Amino acid sequence: MSEPGTGPGRLTVTAAGTTRAFRPGDRVLVGRGAECDIVLADARVSRRHLELAFDDGWVLRDLDTANGTWHEETALSARPVGAGLAVRVGDPLDGPVVELVAVTALPGSTGGLATTGPGALPEPVALGRHLTIGRGRGNAVVLDDPLVSRKHARIVLGARGHVVQDLGSANLTFVNGDCATRAALRDGDVLTCGRTRLVRIADRLHFLPGTADTGLEADGLTVFPAAPGGRLAPTLTLRLAGGSLLAVVGPSGCGKSTLLRLLAGRLRPSAGRVRYESQDVHANAEVRTRIALVPHEPVCPARLTVGRALSYTAELRRPRDIGAAQRTEAVRSVLAQTGLTDAAGLRVAALDEDRRRRLGIAAELITDPSLLLVDEPLAGLDPGRAREMMRLLRHLADAGRQVVVTTREPAELDLCDSVLVLAPGAAESYLGPPSGLRRRFVSTSWADVFDDLATVAAARSGLAGARTGGGADTHAGGRPESPTAPAAPVVRDPAVRRRVLRDAGVLARRRLRLMVTDPTEAALLVLVAPLLVLLAVAVADPSGLAVPGDGARRVLVVLVLGVAAAAALPAARDLARERPLYGHERDAGLLPEAYLLAKVAVFGGAAAAQAVLAVLVLRALRPGPADAVLLGAATLEIVVGLAVTAVVCALLGLVVAARAPGVEWALPGVTLVTAVQMALCGGLIPLGSAPLPAGAAVLLPARWGLAALAVTVDLGRGTAAPDPLWRHSAFIWTLCLLALAAQGGLAAFLTLRRLRR
Repeated sequence: MSEPGTGPGRLTVTAAGTTRAFRPGDRVLVGRGAECDIVLADARVSRRHLELAFDDGWVLRDLDTANGTWHEETALSARPVGAGLAVRVGDPLDGPVVELVAVTALPGSTGGLATTGPGALPEPVALGRHLTIGRGRGNAVVLDDPLVSRKHARIVLGARGHVVQDLGSANLTFVNGDCATRAALRDGDVLTCGRTRLVRIADRLHFLPGTADTGLEADGLTVFPAAPGGRLAPTLTLRLAGGSLLAVVGPSGCGKSTLLRLLAGRLRPSAGRVRYESQDVHANAEVRTRIALVPHEPVCPARLTVGRALSYTAELRRPRDIGAAQRTEAVRSVLAQTGLTDAAGLRVAALDEDRRRRLGIAAELITDPSLLLVDEPLAGLDPGRAREMMRLLRHLADAGRQVVVTTREPAELDLCDSVLVLAPGAAESYLGPPSGLRRRFVSTSWADVFDDLATVAAARSGLAGARTGGGADTHAGGRPESPTAPAAPVVRDPAVRRRVLRDAGVLARRRLRLMVTDPTEAALLVLVAPLLVLLAVAVADPSGLAVPGDGARRVLVVLVLGVAAAAALPAARDLARERPLYGHERDAGLLPEAYLLAKVAVFGGAAAAQAVLAVLVLRALRPGPADAVLLGAATLEIVVGLAVTAVVCALLGLVVAARAPGVEWALPGVTLVTAVQMALCGGLIPLGSAPLPAGAAVLLPARWGLAALAVTVDLGRGTAAPDPLWRHSAFIWTLCLLALAAQGGLAAFLTLRRLRR
């Protein structure tokens, strides 16, 4: 029998003031009889009342007793113990309590939790009526973990029992692996804050040891779905535990990158299961926060310096209440780990391939993941750089992480603990230590090995096709032509939730810095207002906007269409250009609401500022209308109408770019929409007597923006065929603003819906 605190998979049983620990091979009896392992001296307890046995996890069984075994006043016959459980025996209300704590791994790690000695865990904490959990010293449960916020969560006693509430933490609170803003905390539920796991048993929280040594497990995993014609898809089975390095080797298109996305939980497999630290990766949002995926092409903004890019990443992914000094230290640490200390001041665009790959790894190390998946880090590197990259990955594995690296250019495989060779179609050709590669493959040339794998895969595919009457639908490598990726959808729930306003602020500051570092973009932003004024002055009469007429109409058309184009085009270009960056940050937990809010704040704000500046400069050069309809000042009404139009047009550019079928379609799409707005704004083609164009024009911001300005100028009084929306009326002006607001809200909704997908 094991001692408490030793042995993987141990079970600790507490009853009648006694605590004992058992190993998986033990058969544990609880009852009144002297022969039982746990003896309860209570007449309501049967002589042999409970049996506890290990069957791929501890299971409790009632031995058909007279008074039963009860959990929360529900009778039990058999039930998995899970992480922990408290039951009453003999009576559902006041029978003796048996507390069970099951651990699936060796002790010694509680994540960021400080312990009192080797393998020691803090004592259980009584729940009471109210307690708080966080990094700050004023909490009832203090967790020394950089992924835990200063005030992370609290547990309160409500009318229906204890409830856990997230306090706006950066890295979420989880109950049984699910994100929990507010959730009931019942007996046996596992609460996770940062890297610390606690289980509620009876009215106490027990700290659970870390589970890093259970590692990564993939059972019967299919990388590609089954091909048509009934042919079975190849399956993979992997085990990776402790600090270890696995290399996945194979030719292009064999499924290496898709395999990494499956292991990370970014794609859901059509068959098979992926578990990490004993949790299903696709069913458990919490466990995905410990997995980092480094894409083949790093997606850091090219015009930022390395240090600045990592600093923004640290702000996004670490708790907001961690100070700047701690974030700076975290950035300095990952720079040192990846050998980029001397490159901190260089722009990302100036880095060579080796340093760009290292930067991608450094960005993921900011949150100290325990499983690191790196896609094709050796591609295009010379042999010396490839060797150094493999040594870096070996060093990261030796620090206690599991590291999986894919490559089609194998180098220094002797540094790996194991190698998986994939044939075309994601079929396993070899899995074992590097020393076994020479025995498995005849040639020592990987080009010859890949050719042989392709030949064998094609032969198998042809044979299978002959047996099933198919075969015409596959490549030579045996991989089905359609679909070329797993049919299951991407897992859409974020692994990490951030506060919207805080993350939007970080993204907005990053976007503004990028604007400042790009002279062309900065010059365009500065020159928009002067150009609009020059054009407006060129087409205006000396009376400006003071006298309704053709001159005033031309000025309004220039202002509205100029602002519409200046707002929509930059926003659309930026969103299209950042699609890979957004996708990666979204997978890492960025909320789409924060991303959209940042874009609207930067590009909508810039367009609104340009509109305001253009109107003010124009009014300084030309007179304006005398009478306002609602706000008391005509110039103020024109400023408000044009600024709102600018923000809505920025949203229009975002929705067109977000819903374009490809990046290359974004700018042509926005250009087309701008041309349509030019034709149907009402300033070039009279819409009062054209019902069909007028009906289509109500969908366009420029139509309502021009109308709002025309109402203030009273343009309908000076036009032979007045537009009904140009009447000098407070009601019409308000209607125009409400229509613009509705269009902006619809554009934001459609953009957000697309970003979430």
